[in-house]
Amino acid sequence: MTTPTTRPTSRAATVVAGVPLALCAAVAALTTVAALALITSQFRPVLVLPLGLLAAAAAAAVVFRVMPATPTRTLLPNLLVLVGALVCVGFNLKYSAQEIWVFRDPSTYALTGEWLAHHATAFIHTQPDVFGSVPGVGDTSLGFGRLSPGTIQSQYPDAAPMLVAIGGWFSDSALLRVAPLIGGVALLGFYALVRSVVTEWWALGATALLAVSLPMLNFSRAVYSEPTTMVFLLGGLALLFLCDEVGGWPVHVVTGVTFGAAEIARLDGGLYLLAVSAYAVMRLARAVDRRAAVREVAALAGAAVLVFLLGVLMTRRLSPLYWAGHDKETVGLLAPAVLVALVGAVVVLLAWGPPERRTKALALVPRTAWTVAGIVVLLGIFGATRPFWLVHHHFVRADFTIAEEILQKAKHIRVDGTRDYAENSMTWIGWYYGAVVVAAGVIGAAWLVLRFGRTGKPALVAFLLVFLSSSVLFLWYPNIAPDQIWVMRRFLPIVIPGFVIAAAYVGHRLGLLGRPAQVVAAVLVVASFGFAIDTSQTLARVRQAVPELAEVENVCANLPANAALLVSGELADTYAMTARAYCRVPVATLKAPTQATLATVAATARAHGKTLMLLADNAAVLPAGTTPQPVSTLVIESWNTTLQQPAQASGHPTRSMYLLAVGADGALTTPANQHTLTNIPS
Repeated sequence: MTTPTTRPTSRAATVVAGVPLALCAAVAALTTVAALALITSQFRPVLVLPLGLLAAAAAAAVVFRVMPATPTRTLLPNLLVLVGALVCVGFNLKYSAQEIWVFRDPSTYALTGEWLAHHATAFIHTQPDVFGSVPGVGDTSLGFGRLSPGTIQSQYPDAAPMLVAIGGWFSDSALLRVAPLIGGVALLGFYALVRSVVTEWWALGATALLAVSLPMLNFSRAVYSEPTTMVFLLGGLALLFLCDEVGGWPVHVVTGVTFGAAEIARLDGGLYLLAVSAYAVMRLARAVDRRAAVREVAALAGAAVLVFLLGVLMTRRLSPLYWAGHDKETVGLLAPAVLVALVGAVVVLLAWGPPERRTKALALVPRTAWTVAGIVVLLGIFGATRPFWLVHHHFVRADFTIAEEILQKAKHIRVDGTRDYAENSMTWIGWYYGAVVVAAGVIGAAWLVLRFGRTGKPALVAFLLVFLSSSVLFLWYPNIAPDQIWVMRRFLPIVIPGFVIAAAYVGHRLGLLGRPAQVVAAVLVVASFGFAIDTSQTLARVRQAVPELAEVENVCANLPANAALLVSGELADTYAMTARAYCRVPVATLKAPTQATLATVAATARAHGKTLMLLADNAAVLPAGTTPQPVSTLVIESWNTTLQQPAQASGHPTRSMYLLAVGADGALTTPANQHTLTNIPS
């Protein structure tokens, strides 16, 4: 029988095995270059594309150069996952979302990306002089706050907007189709991490399960920060296994950049530096060549911290209002990494000390692992039983409370705006992945802790610490609105992948116990897939917010070349940035327009060479006597929001938009020859 060390290898198998790792590293390098360009207000194709692609190619080259010889037997599953990722990307492209009407984060990300696709800076200039200083006229909207008079900014970190903006350099529709590509790379990063823990075939199955699940489908179709974070976090964790296997400071630098880039995507990136600290401690403690280990750890930590600080600086500069509300949280999330580093210094001193002291210290590891494994199981039982004995409340702020109360009333649920339903967090995961994955995930996590106790593998403890700490933190209190499927985005970067990986490890171990155990594992796998597919199939072919792109493009096409646009009614909160980003004309808000106010604004606009237009989605907000004709009447697809059950139904509301010319006297008229868009059969 062939032993693992003598199994035949091939160059093709090695290259194919390196593709998922290289892609994650390349995206991180590209994002870092884009971040440097954006923070200096030089986000231009002529700069970002050549330098970003060069950095991406360099990062990928480092990965391919150090990839160890890979057994030929791995070629088929590694090829299949590449094909599967392409199939997932194609499917999600077909059903990609068009969330550009500001309601929640995805539309803010998408509109920021659309702005960046046509501007070199994240500072959004609103040209208030075109509209004058009339009371009631403003320039901000949901997701965008005022930095100074005439300048607003997006409220969130910019990794996802920058990446989709690159697609926007080609076309507006291409911008919205970058999200499924990011989701595909995230799946490959997940696969690369899973195969570091189990065999390639089990990793392939775990990746397929994640790919068909409703959370992964939904969040890969619109511009969310979570799939981007997955690329950096899961790819970085997988790269740590490669670092541990092959060594060398170049691959440690690339891995550090990949980890640090998570902060460019989300403000909780500091929590993921815990993996860097844990790996560094064990790498140094186990080192044979201590000088080489110090160089590698310094390269890893230095690159991670530098890119992390770039992410912090970007958010502070480009989204200061958002930073002001989250700065303490961001700093606080660094505490686990710092604590592990401080404790780790003692561990390294013991490991580098006299042999007898090292032996005594190492003897503690298996016993500690058993203790931690027991705690993991107890915490799993605690989390799973919480709905039976706990009702969780948390007050965020008044607008959150009001929004939740509205949803509770609509669903005929007891009204209590402080209910966050966090006691159901493990139940939520069970809704989309099944009880088998939840239970096996807890058991598998404990089992992997014991595996670390036996092996002391640095990359394994890095994964376990990030997964377990994130699970405890977010499963206890997700700190997000609790409606479905929205709340599941909190668990997507690492909690859900961690459960699936740990469950796959249980299946892998069962497969080693003989035919009866293999049959049990097969049944559990089939049950898990059946559950996930059954949950996702009702919404898998429903495109969120379509055709919002055609809607805004029709508005833009109907504007005169010298237009200045007022958005009114509820659109003042939700659509100002949509029109500004896509139509690229001066835009202001006026919630309750009167004829006198409109006449004043129209005069100011004329003085600046502009023709004033007004956009509304409700004729009732217009001045009395106005008889508008809609510029569009469209049925918009959407996933229904739920609270006490998984997302499973869709709605098709009809929306009309009214685009009107403002006369010198403030009267509103429908322009002649206006092109009307509708998708309702006549």
